[in-house]
Amino acid sequence: ALPNQQTVDYPSFKSNYNFEKPFLYLAR
Repeated sequence: ALPNQQTVDYPSFKSNYNFEKPFLYLAR
């Protein structure tokens, strides 16, 4: 899930974003 992905439903988006945060940090 990416922050600019507006079409996903919010609960799963938030869940996926929180899960991927460390990976996004490592990959920036």
